[in-house]
Amino acid sequence: AGRFESWEQIWNSPTYISRGTIIGDYIYEDWNGDGEINDNDKHPIRFNQTPWVNFSLVGDASYKGFDLNFLLQGSALGSLEYGEQLREPMWGNDNSGAMEQFMNRWHPQDPLADPYDPATQWVSGHFAYTGTLPDAGSSFNVENASYLRLKSIELGYNLPITLLSKTGVSNLRVYVNGYNLLTLTKVKYVDPEHPNDSWGYLYPLNKTVSVGMNITF
Repeated sequence: AGRFESWEQIWNSPTYISRGTIIGDYIYEDWNGDGEINDNDKHPIRFNQTPWVNFSLVGDASYKGFDLNFLLQGSALGSLEYGEQLREPMWGNDNSGAMEQFMNRWHPQDPLADPYDPATQWVSGHFAYTGTLPDAGSSFNVENASYLRLKSIELGYNLPITLLSKTGVSNLRVYVNGYNLLTLTKVKYVDPEHPNDSWGYLYPLNKTVSVGMNITF
């Protein structure tokens, strides 16, 4: 339902919260309105990790010696549940975690300040303060896994025969192509093309660009 942004919110919470709750921690919705946060508040909030819809679009065109082909692919109506270090980047007391997650968290403006002092000034972030993690099935931990990816694209040019007539070459085509150059998605840190995030242990997807030529004698 949100985040605790002040001690007043924590002190005046209408439902029971643990005594270790701190600014930046997660606010859970009392979905059934019974004044308690428990298993009775669980309800469907997402699709499963296998998308209901997969799609692709292939394009191919040529004009005056130029040729272009591309492949777009994507999926919709699927969800991704972050696991392990993607859900717990600040877990423990050693301030461990990837730098991007570490910097993008709620933390005291003064690193030496007491986080439990009501006078401490806070800087907001995406993740909670060190040692706090969201419930595995919460909306914070689940992301819409829909994506659209430019899987491949290639632009080529065939040199005119008039330029090749005295070279012994019957055809020469130069080209540039790329793979995985653009992905539109809300998913962070993992590849939305995989139905399961594998807890962040997947090798990052490579973007590649190549230049070459085809020669026919």
